[in-house]
Amino acid sequence: MLRRQRVRALVWVLVILLGLIPALAITPAGAQNGGLSGLLSNVPDRPASRTVIWYGAPGDLERLLGVQVNSQADVDALGPAQRLTFLLEFGQQVYYSDYSGIADSVTWDDTFGINGYAVTREITVGATFPDQFGIMEGAFDSGTILNKLSALGYQQVNLAGQVVMAFGADGDTSSGLPSQISGGRYNRLLVGSGTVVAAPSSALMEAVLSGGGALANDPTYAALAAVLESPNNQGGALLSAGLWGGDYLVNRVLTPALSQSGASRDQLGINAPLPGYLAAGIGYSRIGNGRQFMVALIYNSDAEAQAAAATLAARMSAYMSAFEPGRQIFGGWAFSPSVIQSNGVFAAVVTGVMPDQTDVGWVKLAQDRDILFLLP
Repeated sequence: MLRRQRVRALVWVLVILLGLIPALAITPAGAQNGGLSGLLSNVPDRPASRTVIWYGAPGDLERLLGVQVNSQADVDALGPAQRLTFLLEFGQQVYYSDYSGIADSVTWDDTFGINGYAVTREITVGATFPDQFGIMEGAFDSGTILNKLSALGYQQVNLAGQVVMAFGADGDTSSGLPSQISGGRYNRLLVGSGTVVAAPSSALMEAVLSGGGALANDPTYAALAAVLESPNNQGGALLSAGLWGGDYLVNRVLTPALSQSGASRDQLGINAPLPGYLAAGIGYSRIGNGRQFMVALIYNSDAEAQAAAATLAARMSAYMSAFEPGRQIFGGWAFSPSVIQSNGVFAAVVTGVMPDQTDVGWVKLAQDRDILFLLP
């Protein structure tokens, strides 16, 4: 067994030295107008993709803050003000995924050769395992990663014309160290220069790599990404976002959350009628020294979007937490409603400038389903 592992490792050394690592069938985010749009071009249009998509750009956060973080030691070495700012942003306002291994970065790096702090942009597609996958972009050492995967017992398989590293059975979470550490998320890995694609099964990885219809080609999602990325045109950057299919968000997330909260619409401040929507998005951006929180709902008609924008702004101003009784989430915030036409659809947009002092971390707020102001 040890001899076979050494042979596989030698093969990968030769592949790396000879420059034979195959080009990935993945479009880098930088090739598009924005990171979110670029990564969406790699998301297949399938039902699971229309549940929820999470986006994070920690590399853009570091650029705007003027810091460089490659490890927890780098975080600890920041000056007091910079460290506090970074910690209040990373994970609170700027999403990072379980695919990055940040929660246990040393073990992740030692095991897979993937440094979560090297991730510059990432996207997580799908609500639940095993119908979820992740794409990460960053300053990865593909040679180190491939050598470590080979030593762990990964095997090369061909999926959609790409060389993919495979470990264990589809969806396996317990049969070996890689599956145990990653929770099955790293059962299938496509590794290239600057990009890692991770999926729990061959079928899902093949769907990602097959080059079929991309979600970015759908006018609803193209418009949603364009609107959320609009701060990029103002010298800022979209640092994090969540995108939900309308049916999924309303029926699988918000309606059950309202029932479980035990609160009434009146208690939450969401009595005003909100038209049903095709998709919803929340984005967090930095523009200069300011921080911007944006919510966008997609409609087929301008009239619906106009009504929704006004209603949503009023709802958000009054919204009381569904799970923390007595807490007004956006107390003291100022919101501006607008409607933007994009890709043949209409976006009802509500934008708020985040106060310097706020306890609102939008990532946790959304993950806790405390966003019932979006319930039609």
